[in-house]
This record gives sequence, structure tokens and C-alpha cells, in this order.
Amino acid sequence: MNLSLNFGRGRKNKSIPSARRAGKRGRGGLILIPFGLLFAAAGAVAGWFIAQDTWLKVLESRDWPEVACTVLTSEVDRRRGSDSTTYRPAITYRYSWEDREWESSRYRFMDYSSSNRGWAQGVVNRYSPGSVHTARINPADPSEAVLERELGWHVLLTFIPLAFVAVGFVISGAGIYNLRKKNVAATVRSGDSVASTALRPASLLGLPEFPEDSPGGKTKLKPRQGPLARFLTMAVFALFWNGITWAIFAGILNDGRQSGSYEMMPLALMSLFALIGLAVALAACYYAVGFFFGPRIDVFAHSATLTCGTPWTLQWTFRRGSGGINRLRVFLEGATEGEYTTGSGKNRSRTVDTKVFLREEIFDSGERFDIARGEGDLTVPEHIPHSFEAPSNRIVYTLRVEGDIRFMPNLREQYRVYVAPRPVT
Repeated sequence: MNLSLNFGRGRKNKSIPSARRAGKRGRGGLILIPFGLLFAAAGAVAGWFIAQDTWLKVLESRDWPEVACTVLTSEVDRRRGSDSTTYRPAITYRYSWEDREWESSRYRFMDYSSSNRGWAQGVVNRYSPGSVHTARINPADPSEAVLERELGWHVLLTFIPLAFVAVGFVISGAGIYNLRKKNVAATVRSGDSVASTALRPASLLGLPEFPEDSPGGKTKLKPRQGPLARFLTMAVFALFWNGITWAIFAGILNDGRQSGSYEMMPLALMSLFALIGLAVALAACYYAVGFFFGPRIDVFAHSATLTCGTPWTLQWTFRRGSGGINRLRVFLEGATEGEYTTGSGKNRSRTVDTKVFLREEIFDSGERFDIARGEGDLTVPEHIPHSFEAPSNRIVYTLRVEGDIRFMPNLREQYRVYVAPRPVT
């Protein structure tokens, strides 16, 4: 068998980074972790200062007394910017508290300006000069009052700093990942290639940590991502996306209905987001069908690792739904993964290039009896490279189990397996 290993797209095989380069990666991880935490902390502090005058005031004003107020002035305030013009309602009103007259100009706790003049005009029309309304006042500071304490959809803008918090945690997570990559980095000499390391002793190889065999001689393989994980991931994302999207969408529609004029640009944009949210929700339902009604399979092997040139026996059992599978395929796939950087400056990006070099069939049948029987054998080719893991290059092997099913999600399970080097004689 002639295997050509290619790390990178249209590039010559590059040498594996040395331990010194792996150390630099580790130091980069040490820098990313505190930087990400500081970034997240900055977002949290900014969010606190932005939201405290909105959320805290809304909660505090629940117990504020209501008083009658008379609108003195009501007009649309226009604010011109460098590239746009926004509008907001400017309203002043007078009220009495403890035999004293007070004035305020606060309409809502969040001062929001819109590019839609119709929205601001609709608010002004509701609060025409001379009209009497109800305001809530702060008994501890009667000069503080508000006409409407309800939360409009605009208050969701106060969550924008949370994006910085999320980005900060992602940066810290990348730092932790780099540190872990350093720990499993190959300790090979600078200039060694994948082909040459295949001939060196195991102590110099970038070997991942091989799992141990079970005491009973039968190891249950763990899928990389089970049906429950796929369903929960999609369901949580669907709830998060649709919760925010539809709240903002409903707020835009409500403001447009009250003012008699809709902001077309935000409405069109949120309509697009709503369609995406609908597609995500349908995908979540699709995975839910697979989790609750699809087949459930357990795969066992007589050994947790494969050795080149030796047989490997697989067994599988279905806890549910084997009768619905029209065809089952089980095969071992080997691939090289090479990470490299493209571009420069702002256009610089890191790319992972995957090349499949091996596909060994273990089982392929459409007979229900053979599928349910659950047995397959594989003799690992002698000359394939063992599993390999370095900071920028990897050789990975995946056991794939694929079943075709009608009227529900197909069975798609992946199991990471490890190919050990042949013992040195």
C-alpha cells in the first residue's frame, strides 16, 4: 500500500515544530488567558455601568408612587450625526408632590434615539401639550420621575457588552487550549518529517495518550458527539437566537403599530434573522427526532488501540431502532491534519487542511439480520503510519458508523481510535 501524506494544501511537507517552538506556543497560551479574562472583565464592567441606570431603576421604580402630571412641552428632538440623523421624543411635564411643584423630562429610563422620525412623532402625539398622564416619582428624590417604566425592546441593546464578555472567555479558552497543545507537543528534533519519525523509537514520537484496555478485554468506544449532545447544542442555540430575535422583532412591530410608521431597515434585518431562527428551530426539531426515536448503538472493541499488522474485532449492539436501518456501513478512516497560516496583517488566518489517505471497510450490508448481528473484523495494514500529534500536524484515525434511515435523521457516529506503532523487535 502506497500512502502519500500531505500536510497543507498544495504545499510541500513541512517539518514538525520543535520542542522550542512548542514552548513558544505555551507562552502564548499564558498570555492569552489573562488577556481574555481582562477583556471579559472590561465587558462586564461596561455592561454594569450601562445597565445599572436601566435595569436597576426599573426594579427600584416598582414601589414608586403614581401621581398625575401635566405635559408642558412635547416635540421631536432631531440629532444630526456625521452620517445619519436620529430622532427622539423630548417631553417635559409638571407634577405635585408634598405640596410642591416639580418638573421632569424623563420619558423612559433608557434614552433611545431612532432613525425613524415616525416612531418619535408617535410618542409625541400621545403626550401632547396640556394632556394629563400618570407618572411615577422617586419618593426619596422627587425630582426624579418617569412617564413609562416598562421595558421596550431597545433595552436589549444593554446586552451588547456581554458579547465582549463572551469573546474574552473564548480568548482565555484558546489560551488553555494552547497550553494543552504544548503538553502533548512532539519532542522531536527540528527538521524531522512525518515520514522520518515513523522510523524512530516511540520515545521521540508525537504520540497521543493511548486509552487503556478494559479489564474484561472488551472496550466500549465513546462517540465524539452523541445524539443527545447534538440535540442539546442545537436546542440551546435555537432558544438563545430566537429569544433575542423575536423579542426585538416584536418590539419593532409594537412601536410601529403605536406610531403608525415602521422602521423598514430594522424590520427587514430582523425578518432575515427571524427566518434564520426558524431554520435553526427546525434543525433542533430534526435532531430531537433522532434523539428520541432514532437508533441507539453501542460499539465495542477487543482492544482500545489498533496495532499495525494485527487484526481488530468490532461488535455492536442496538439499544433501539435497528429495524429502521436500510443500510449500515462501518469503516476506518485515516487522515492528516495540517495547520498553517495564510495571508498577512488583518487578513491573516489559520487554516486546518485535512487529507484522507486511508479508508478501510469493516462492514457494509443492507440485510437486517447482518446489521443486527453486529460483528466486523479488520486487519490493520502494516505500513500505515501510527497516530501522531504535534502542534501543527496530526495523523488521526476515525471509526465511522453510518446508517441510512427513512423518514428520520440518519445514523452518523464517529469514534476516535488510536493506531499504535508496531513493537520494536
